[in-house]
Amino acid sequence: MNRAVNLAISVAIQAEWTSPLSALATGVGDCKQYAVLKYAVLEDAGFAPDDLRLVVVRVKSLRNSHAVVAVRHAGQWFILDNRTLAVVESRKLLDYYEPLFVQDDRNGRQFVLPSSPKVAGLLQ
Repeated sequence: MNRAVNLAISVAIQAEWTSPLSALATGVGDCKQYAVLKYAVLEDAGFAPDDLRLVVVRVKSLRNSHAVVAVRHAGQWFILDNRTLAVVESRKLLDYYEPLFVQDDRNGRQFVLPSSPKVAGLLQ
């Protein structure tokens, strides 16, 4: 699914918000459309709302914001990112990304990195 969405849309920075369906129709979108579309597909595939998050991160090397989707599977959080076809365990990305905000099906909140390196609660 990560690969299919990444290959269906070409990256283009967009000045205004467009829907993920619009991005599919036009074939262009930015990280927001990729992340929201992946979130919706995962939810439709049966992942529980408690196991899905939209995450806004700061790309440390570029110092800009970026949106990804996080999914919990078998007790671990994985990141689906339009910058790669690979699905990566969340803790492996902390050298590159700094989580800023997390959105789930209930609300959005500022991300606070836990003092424990344990990943099980990383995105809660």
